[in-house]
Amino acid sequence: MQLLVWVFLILLGYGLWYVFRKNTESTDRQKDALTILLASVGVTAFIIGITSAEAAHYYFFMAWFAAAVLVAVMVDHMSEGQPVFAGLILTAVALFAVLNLKYTYYEAATTQDNLKEYQEVADYLTEAGIDYGYAEFWDAERICLITDGRVTMGHSYTMASLSGYWWLTSTKWYPPTLPTEMRTAYVVRTEMREAFEQQFPEGEAPILEYENEKLAVYVGDRNSVGNISCLSDSHSFGPELLVLSVFLLRNGGLQHQKSPDKRQYLEAYFHFPVGIRHRLRRR
Repeated sequence: MQLLVWVFLILLGYGLWYVFRKNTESTDRQKDALTILLASVGVTAFIIGITSAEAAHYYFFMAWFAAAVLVAVMVDHMSEGQPVFAGLILTAVALFAVLNLKYTYYEAATTQDNLKEYQEVADYLTEAGIDYGYAEFWDAERICLITDGRVTMGHSYTMASLSGYWWLTSTKWYPPTLPTEMRTAYVVRTEMREAFEQQFPEGEAPILEYENEKLAVYVGDRNSVGNISCLSDSHSFGPELLVLSVFLLRNGGLQHQKSPDKRQYLEAYFHFPVGIRHRLRRR
């Protein structure tokens, strides 16, 4: 399957060269369609490059439309002059489609996802009377689904830095909308336990209250998720911008702005993940 994927990618690369450089019969309409679709993929790559969004493959779904148009144009132009090669292209595409159905869609439709560990965590949170917590995106979604909304699970990009997940989420799940001093659960993958604990000063990490084979639940009396997205999300903008932001705040850079949230911006520095605060002090 992996080899076939590489063959398909090589075929697409050849197709781009064929349509834009070799074949003089390609119409402007065909080239424009491919240019627009490929530009969409480029814009997606640019956005991922300058933000903290993960480079997940499903963000590049427009590439499939570009591939479909590209294959159709190649087969259309080669069907008369190179019918054998056109047939090979169609055979490769058909084989790729059949294998994709088997290894992707069939397995997805028949696999019974084991939610036992999530059910155990949801039961613990409900019985403990914990209303708010945080986990990485898919873990949080599963727990919210199982509890039918009785427990609100905010999203974090990674539990190793507790930065807010500011894509397709609600600001009501994070400070300053939520109080900083509140009982909060943190659901962490077991392999992430050490990284999660290391971000807190010694003796200040939330307490490990529950653990199963897959998930660990820490509970604390403080909501430690970053307060301001543009400042707390360190891996989005880098330490240099954080340093500049703190410099402006400390030196009156916002003094002419009549923002009611000015104090929240000033306080944001003290809610940076611990590792970022250390990096700021070193600078």
